Amino acid sequence: MAQRELYEVFKRCLHCEQRAAKSYEFFITDTKDNKVNEQLSKLLDEEKGHIYFWEQSLSLVEQDMVPEIFANPSSIIRELDALISKFDSIEQSYRPPISLNEMLLCTFRFEYYLLNPIFIQIFSFMKPVWTSYNPSTDYYDHLMHFINMLRFHSQSDQAIDLLGDTLLTLWRYISSLTKELSTDRLTGVMTRRIFLETAIPLAFLAQRNRMNIGIIMADIDNFKKINDSSGHVKGDEVLKAVGEALRNSIRRSDLVGRYGGEEFILFYPELTTESVPGIVRKIRENVDKQTASVIPVTLSMGIVIDKIDLPVEKHVWDMIDKADSLLYKAKHEGKDRACTEFGTFQ
Repeated sequence: MAQRELYEVFKRCLHCEQRAAKSYEFFITDTKDNKVNEQLSKLLDEEKGHIYFWEQSLSLVEQDMVPEIFANPSSIIRELDALISKFDSIEQSYRPPISLNEMLLCTFRFEYYLLNPIFIQIFSFMKPVWTSYNPSTDYYDHLMHFINMLRFHSQSDQAIDLLGDTLLTLWRYISSLTKELSTDRLTGVMTRRIFLETAIPLAFLAQRNRMNIGIIMADIDNFKKINDSSGHVKGDEVLKAVGEALRNSIRRSDLVGRYGGEEFILFYPELTTESVPGIVRKIRENVDKQTASVIPVTLSMGIVIDKIDLPVEKHVWDMIDKADSLLYKAKHEGKDRACTEFGTFQ
């Protein structure tokens, strides 16, 4: 039932983008101004790219490759239905021929409604799945193109220029709020919940493509002693430095989150045993560099590499448990090392 509701959410998001594209097509047909036509055509091409994103994302939902994003999807569906009703209202207001200001106001309303936090939350969630495409960046570029169009024509109406500023302010506020909710404030890495929710769809993709995924559990050695001897403020500085070191140690397609306390978790959607020594070396070098000016620390790590089997979520949790066991083996053997099922790296 929950997966069906998620499908309905994505379907409505797709429908909203299709309505926006349809409106751009209408205004292109209606306008006789070559410059306006050129600007609208660019925005329409971008909307078609957005439609492709939603179509492909909807396909992933249909294949059960996207776990539940929203705690209450029924309320999200109702909110999107209300949004679609607003789109109906905009379209019903079209009375050709439409003046330039009327066209700008109508398109502004579409772009304004598409800045709903529902869309931006999904962009943030789906970003790691689209390794060659960043939906948030693409939407920001599209928004700036639209705002530049408003500013180009604002000489005749300063209120139009203000509309562009409003859109940009709203985008920055919602994007900042979304990032804040998904990021651990102290360390700058993903929260545990967001990490797990993001890793699962990547695991589904890896299972479909029969790729090895990797999970690393990493723990700061002797962290309790740091808190006891140097205080919690210094301990927080160490956590912040380690978080930055780990962020600098991964590719754009990889994930890092704070699992709890001084323990971190990393997810690699494609990993080979041959690449493990280099990954461990990079992590250790970055941790040494980032913590040198605070309190130098080391990490103990447990690393698991495996092909994902069905059921995917259970297999991911089994890998996390196995990585956790290898982490404690590294602690038991003397710390400052990485234990895997095929050897130990110091």
